[in-house]
Amino acid sequence: MILLTIPGTTFFGTKYFEKAFSRSLELLDLTLSDDRWKGARRREIARARDQVCEVLTEYNDAEALKSLNEYFYRFALLSRKST
Repeated sequence: MILLTIPGTTFFGTKYFEKAFSRSLELLDLTLSDDRWKGARRREIARARDQVCEVLTEYNDAEALKSLNEYFYRFALLSRKST
């Protein structure tokens, strides 16, 4: 079981967390298997998957989650600028 202790939340380590974590990996894997993503984009998606796994399974602190949030936030900003 994955256990993270974040002050003020009881989501981590619950069955809901396990299901959400599993689904996020499934979606990342499906994206990686799509031939539309090639080269650097595919590598970045693979890197994102690795980061999600690393942060949510190995680290037990809010700083790691904050860094993961910042990592994805940059992509969200870039995607909004490009549309």
